[in-house]
Amino acid sequence: MEFWWNNMLTLQKVLFIVACATTLIMVIQIILMLVGAGSNGFEAADGDLVGGADFDGGSDIAQSDLGAFGMKLLGIRSIMAFLCIFSWVGYTCVYLMDWWWALLIGVGAGVAASLLVALLMTLVERTQTDGTTNIRRAIGCSAEVYLRIPAERSGTGKINVIVQEKMVEVNAVTDENEDIPTGAAVVVDSVVSDGLVVVKKQ
Repeated sequence: MEFWWNNMLTLQKVLFIVACATTLIMVIQIILMLVGAGSNGFEAADGDLVGGADFDGGSDIAQSDLGAFGMKLLGIRSIMAFLCIFSWVGYTCVYLMDWWWALLIGVGAGVAASLLVALLMTLVERTQTDGTTNIRRAIGCSAEVYLRIPAERSGTGKINVIVQEKMVEVNAVTDENEDIPTGAAVVVDSVVSDGLVVVKKQ
């Protein structure tokens, strides 16, 4: 074991450590999802797979889908997918070719993986946003902040909340005088529209 580790390049060691760490994080995410704790900041039941209404009208659907895809691409699961695939592919390729080729191939594989994850999340969210969820039933329910919510309605964040026995991702604003960070517990105070709620700290 020591011989194997000592004979690796520094780049391989770094890639191996990153690969193991990101793989562990992804395994933990899957376990949490399976035991029903998917709302702990790792997006929701299957990453961003759940269907908060991210658009206000039919004419905005295409623009909203593009925005949702961008949010998924910058989400935790997409970033973890990039790092995991990039590091494993790069680590393996260093054995087979020059290190810079290995890094280029690793980056390409990582980008492809993150794009695929973001696309799948967006597509599943779109199919699940069927209008059957009455977001007004979320009033008074506890939720968890997925994307930071700026103070005093100066911007929009996102929360994960269970509505009608289904985890949904919803845009959220707050009247609090301080930002509400990712992972914070909140309560849905009121509903502005099907895709936007007002929350307060729990």
